[in-house]
Amino acid sequence: MSELQLKRLIGSIFKTNQNGQIIPVMTSKNCKGIEKINRLNASFKKSYFIQCFYSDHKSDLPLFKLAKHKFLVTNGDVNPCKICIASGKLYTKNND
Repeated sequence: MSELQLKRLIGSIFKTNQNGQIIPVMTSKNCKGIEKINRLNASFKKSYFIQCFYSDHKSDLPLFKLAKHKFLVTNGDVNPCKICIASGKLYTKNND
């Protein structure tokens, strides 16, 4: 994490082999959907605020709902998006 200059990283945890290489076997729950919220809550004991959130997947809807500004990344394009209250679907200007 020091290479990325991050204080904290939240994500799925994978096994490593004896050489330290990551192998495709998770040792934790898959960090998607509500599990991301659970990990944020566990990591930040006090309240937190998500100013901007970027994702390329609808499984991140729980985090989109918490963020003040939401951005959907599709094929390298970043677009502001909104959530339809009734359906829970994400919408950008491109798919209104």
